[in-house]
Amino acid sequence: MSKQRHLPDEHHFAIANVAVRAAQLDHVIDGLAYFMVRPEPVSKYLVRTIGTDRLLEIIRLALISELSGYETQIAELFGRVTACRTNRNHILHWLSEGGAKDDIVRFTDMRRGRDRKPKDLTAKEIQMVADATFECADELLEWWNFYNWHTTLHDRPDLLARPPRWALPRKLRRPKASPLKPRRRRP
Repeated sequence: MSKQRHLPDEHHFAIANVAVRAAQLDHVIDGLAYFMVRPEPVSKYLVRTIGTDRLLEIIRLALISELSGYETQIAELFGRVTACRTNRNHILHWLSEGGAKDDIVRFTDMRRGRDRKPKDLTAKEIQMVADATFECADELLEWWNFYNWHTTLHDRPDLLARPPRWALPRKLRRPKASPLKPRRRRP
């Protein structure tokens, strides 16, 4: 992306950060699809020939089929991933122009036959898209770890019923008791 004169530097930095975080998310998606699908020639073929949207659906289905009982949390994560990828497309692929104020940039889809619903974003809002994209990539990796832990214990169903705290993605972990406050014991 070449530097555009009508954009302040903080917008350029935020847009570049969106590009970097989106590339990291795509890398995670490719890696998960590659490792979840077996045999290896099939996974190589999928990663090389299928678009990222379809790879996301393969990963989602694999997680839901293996981790029954977590469908809601998995669906919420993939909703956030889809939203991040949509926002990334708006920021990186739509044409930008100066907004009504100096701190706002207007992104508009200028392709023919499309609804032109411009989005006005500040540098802080663009940075929030980058941060949310990074969090989605990180959470996908946590679910991958939980998936791996779960698939290795099929011969031990007693251990599958209650996964240890460390095996769960951070958003599913119960908070630890604070070391500063002693627990009250019930009589």
